[in-house]
Amino acid sequence: DSFELNESLCSEEDLVFGACEASKIKFTLADVEQDLTGQCFTIEQVIDGFDPVPLGKFKVDSCVKQDDLRFKDITAYDALKGTDINVADWYNSLFSTGDETYTLKQFRESLLAYLGIEEDASNLPLPNDSMVVTKTIEPTQISGRVVLKACEEINGCFGHIGRDGKFKHVILQPAYGLYPAETLYPAEDLYPVA
Repeated sequence: DSFELNESLCSEEDLVFGACEASKIKFTLADVEQDLTGQCFTIEQVIDGFDPVPLGKFKVDSCVKQDDLRFKDITAYDALKGTDINVADWYNSLFSTGDETYTLKQFRESLLAYLGIEEDASNLPLPNDSMVVTKTIEPTQISGRVVLKACEEINGCFGHIGRDGKFKHVILQPAYGLYPAETLYPAEDLYPVA
């Protein structure tokens, strides 16, 4: 009764393309003496002896003892939480002379490698991956998540860490459907789709 898993592509009131939100897991653990803060783990669920269902890879953000000292409340996040770091050194070394150019794909791959996140290549290339990226700023402070969001927004997708721990690009599918039309009526096997 103490397990909670929160995942979202975009939790804003309005849909924001490019959102890269970390998944969060909370649960209570018993009889573990050590402080688990900073530890990484993979969690999966096994139901009635069937193959395990992966729930993801997480890093413990907090490990708080309850009053009875036997139980600990664990809060952990996936790899996107770790993107909230300053990546100005990476950016400045990537554009060391200021004349370098990269495709958006090369730029994103370099950032993910710097952040230590593996990219899922199953739906690559993305629509604007061939776009040329050049140096436009001289940062001393810039968040990895902000840069990653910009890369995803340019491609009209969302960044998400999948259950396998890889960075995925989630692209919303068009809302294709069958709608009433004079050429489809009358028919007993066709139904409109909302």
